[in-house]
Amino acid sequence: MKVLAIDIGGTKVASALIDNNLNITERKQFASKNDHTEQTFEEFFVQVLAEYNPNDYVAIAIGTAGIVNKGIFTCLTKTSIGYLDNFKFNEMFERISGGKPVVALNDAQAATYAEYCTAQIPNMCFITVSTGVGGGFILQDDILLGAASRAGHIGHMLIKTPSAVKQIWGDYAIVEDIASGTAIAAATKSWEKPLTTKEVFEGQEAGDPECDAIVKGAVEAIAQMIANIVISYDIQDFFLGGSVALHTNFISQVEKAIASMPEQYHARLYKAQHGADAGLIGAAAYYFRRALGGLDE
Repeated sequence: MKVLAIDIGGTKVASALIDNNLNITERKQFASKNDHTEQTFEEFFVQVLAEYNPNDYVAIAIGTAGIVNKGIFTCLTKTSIGYLDNFKFNEMFERISGGKPVVALNDAQAATYAEYCTAQIPNMCFITVSTGVGGGFILQDDILLGAASRAGHIGHMLIKTPSAVKQIWGDYAIVEDIASGTAIAAATKSWEKPLTTKEVFEGQEAGDPECDAIVKGAVEAIAQMIANIVISYDIQDFFLGGSVALHTNFISQVEKAIASMPEQYHARLYKAQHGADAGLIGAAAYYFRRALGGLDE
């Protein structure tokens, strides 16, 4: 038995056929866009589904930027996919697939479930630090979705500090607008030669004080966020993924920041294991292990 798994982000969309042993075949990737209308979104995914034989899969399992609650899509960051608030997300995929069952999670929630399936830690948190910042919680061997499926939007926690992106409320910015790859690069936008996120980290390693200050601000924001989760949920195990976390020394810097805090805020940090396939694997695993058990998605 296979599902068509789809991972929807603002810069790319990945898809693959995944069986109930979580083996991946026919993985494909497409450039996405962040200004979809309902019409262009549907047209885009008609083309994606056309890449697969509908007889090869029994359902569609999706991890997506934004929130899907009872099949309805909304997004806290409007520029991630487009202005699709109150969009009948599951219904659209059911229609264009000819009536296939559809389950959909936030992409970070899906990645959380993928990491849990490997780690099998009963209480853990996944954090992605990439274009944005997101996450998810496993509590007592169960993924926390929340009453409105918003659980894990930890990148929207408030931090009282300046942001190069924007202040969302007075002197406060959200973690995502301080610590994401987008925010790190945006902090250099007024420079004579703006830098990429990678170049900011390279500048820090080379001893540039301005680059060091940008990275340290991001590190402190993530460390504070983790400390607050530790004391709120009594979670000590954190899996960090996303391009910033996996392709720089970011995790080791966050570990040092957390270690400098009082002991009750300490945590164990690990690199996430599933990389770019986390959303695909997690969405498929959720379908096979949870949705097939009768959950109403």
